[in-house]
Amino acid sequence: TLGDIFDAGAAGLAGIAATKPVVHVDTVLEGADLATALGADAANTFRIVRGTITGPRVVDSDDPGALLARDASGKVALNGTTTFPFTLVIPSSVASASASSAPNGAPVVCYGHGFFGDKKELEGAAPRAIMDHAGVVAIAIDWQGMSVDDISTVITDLGGDVSQTALLGDRVMQAMVNW
Repeated sequence: TLGDIFDAGAAGLAGIAATKPVVHVDTVLEGADLATALGADAANTFRIVRGTITGPRVVDSDDPGALLARDASGKVALNGTTTFPFTLVIPSSVASASASSAPNGAPVVCYGHGFFGDKKELEGAAPRAIMDHAGVVAIAIDWQGMSVDDISTVITDLGGDVSQTALLGDRVMQAMVNW
């Protein structure tokens, strides 16, 4: 429900206020490593950063099909923390911008993948070219509830109890909290 969306957002913000998110960088690709990973079309990309973020969780588990965690009154509630991966792309146009032309840094775009895709889409040639042309840094996460990890749950629900299919929305609310 709409109330659940607002309650999930409020719970997420309360979780962030109580415990700051933790960002961990796993991989930084630049220079020769970036050229090896991307091949010939690496020229428009300065750096790709991959890592994880740990923040508040409002679902009952991190698994596909998870439902919203609720308190005794039925209101959406915090349920510990969750750790999810991210990809960050810094285009060449941003890296080469002078301090005077971008005194406050580059704008950041939250990149959303398509239905049942994943954050790796941001590393594709077309999205990187768009970010380079726009002069923006882009970050992507997997939209829980609508990512490749959720395909089997949705197919199972569609092939079995269709009334359960809409429950993927519970996990989508976790994706919104992650953003």
